[in-house]
Amino acid sequence: MKVDFFLIEQDRKTSIYHDEFKLGRILVMPKITLQMIAQRTKRKIATDVRSYNSAVHVSADGKRYAVAFSGDIIPPLETDELIRTSDPKPLPLI
Repeated sequence: MKVDFFLIEQDRKTSIYHDEFKLGRILVMPKITLQMIAQRTKRKIATDVRSYNSAVHVSADGKRYAVAFSGDIIPPLETDELIRTSDPKPLPLI
């Protein structure tokens, strides 16, 4: 089942990543454009793959979200605040 992972970086920046649901370590690779391929070919740049630890977060209003942390897991209240203020918002799990 594909879900929206709510990615939380160490500096508290957030983004959405759509992929198959799984708990534990996930690897996220950015979308590759033709321009990026051309630049990487010229400069021999490696692909920027990031590692996250995924979990299911239950918010204060009872909704469940797939979240993934690049660093330490943050407190639930802070995760709720990041979800509430994020744009775009992640879709809750069904």
